[in-house]
Amino acid sequence: MEIHIDEAKHVAYVKLAGLLSKNVILQAFDAAVLHEQYKPGMGRLWDFTAADLSLLDSGTIAEIAR
Repeated sequence: MEIHIDEAKHVAYVKLAGLLSKNVILQAFDAAVLHEQYKPGMGRLWDFTAADLSLLDSGTIAEIAR
């Protein structure tokens, strides 16, 4: 997982790669908002282009999205 904070744009860029499980994704959500440079209300842009989500079924994806 990579997190890049752009304070000028008020955005956190989070990139996940490899085989991902529900727990890994939820831990990444927590890590992003706990990052030392993250500020409440900051936008988060998630990059899953290098991620393998094959372990996740549609119900799990919907649950994560909530």
